[in-house]
Amino acid sequence: EAEDMSQEMVDIYEKGMFEERGFRKVDFYRLFGIATKEVRKKGDYLKRAGEQTHQLCYIANGAGIISRDRSYLGKLTEHDFAGEVEFMRLMTKKDTSSGECDDVDNNSKIEHNNIKTIDNSINFTTNQLLQDDNDAVSTNSLSFVANESIIVESDIVTIYTWDFEELKSYLDTHVLVSNALLAYISHELREKLEESWD
Repeated sequence: EAEDMSQEMVDIYEKGMFEERGFRKVDFYRLFGIATKEVRKKGDYLKRAGEQTHQLCYIANGAGIISRDRSYLGKLTEHDFAGEVEFMRLMTKKDTSSGECDDVDNNSKIEHNNIKTIDNSINFTTNQLLQDDNDAVSTNSLSFVANESIIVESDIVTIYTWDFEELKSYLDTHVLVSNALLAYISHELREKLEESWD
């Protein structure tokens, strides 16, 4: 199935460093297969401070400005995620439920507590970046109050989005895709943390 990827998907897979960071083509294909492709215009908000955010967003092309209290914080460009901080908060919350999930690659059953990850650096990264846990989790949906705004800067931005609730439900039963995505996001968050120290 992954061999039938469009040229756009091939470009994202290669230029977005998914392969370099350990994403197998089949896991990448499955992840983006459940995403929604959207086009946003200059001035649109990808995320607005003080409002509930419930989407993980991947920027395929274009750029956005990050701001807080009208102060410029940085810029997001092609192949950056937005909403990953809130998503990692969700995925690293304590969950005492346990169960089985299908490993779609070998049809075996994997016992797990929520989601297991192969990247031990996730805990370090999220502890450093997400230690301020004052964002209230909505009791009605899997969403968080955003700390900062992200506004589209280019004329047109193409993004892929995943609803938190739908994505978490999918990852709960697709451990290999979950491992790959959490490791990828952890790597990106670690890079952003290092940049903030410079």
